[in-house]
Amino acid sequence: VAQAGTMADVDLPAESNWYIHVNLELVRTSGVGQQFMLETFNEAMDDIQEEIGIDVREKVEGVTVFGGSLPGSSDPDDDSAVVLHGYLDEETRSLLLSKLESEGAQISETYENGLTYYTIHKEGGLFDSHDAEMEAVQVDAEKLYFAFGNSQLLVTENLPLMQSFVAGGGYLTSVGEVRSDALLVLQADRALLQGGANTSAEIGEDWDSSVLKNVDSVALLVAEEQGGLLINAHLLATTAEVALSVRNIVEGIDRKSTRLNSSHSSVSRMP
Repeated sequence: VAQAGTMADVDLPAESNWYIHVNLELVRTSGVGQQFMLETFNEAMDDIQEEIGIDVREKVEGVTVFGGSLPGSSDPDDDSAVVLHGYLDEETRSLLLSKLESEGAQISETYENGLTYYTIHKEGGLFDSHDAEMEAVQVDAEKLYFAFGNSQLLVTENLPLMQSFVAGGGYLTSVGEVRSDALLVLQADRALLQGGANTSAEIGEDWDSSVLKNVDSVALLVAEEQGGLLINAHLLATTAEVALSVRNIVEGIDRKSTRLNSSHSSVSRMP
């Protein structure tokens, strides 16, 4: 996860099966981003400012959330992670640490490879946080790891992932890249939001959806294009019937989306 702009498959750790990436800088500065996403972004930044007493909206350029186990799966190990893109100065870092300590968290430091990462313990868990859609959530974790890189802040319950981040000098560059045939990553020059999931072997009994149980991978891209909004969705289905059903839904939405300048979709069937 090397940057705050458009994300590519080389920017995700090799074991990732899902991701969401939001380019907050473009949301703030583009006409399309301001029209469709700025209100939600500002609400989330207001909540964070209320929590830590500092406005970080000019400091955080983007956010990426990813993991191996799909959200909602029965896997007891949470290997997901959050990356905040942008430089956080010493004042902001100190405020974050002070806020955690004031809420009863115990913080320990580990120094490796020239970088410090922090282990946060809090009895009972339930750290306040925000998801990739900027909604307030509670993280049911009694132990979290986080570290400040030069342009990234990583937060995760996954210690090996944190150690890889530290070994990479504050970047997730030392853990290989995700397989592009397993996880689709749609790209555009001015991407506002990117998301995708490899659902082929992960759904099982966890998700009550007949469509998702017959889908191997999905990907979504929302981008600014020629002053309008581009929505590009790809879905790899296991049967022709599912592919046709999803295509009909997408085409129905497309006909109703008269406010958008352009909208594209692609649905494929496994051979």
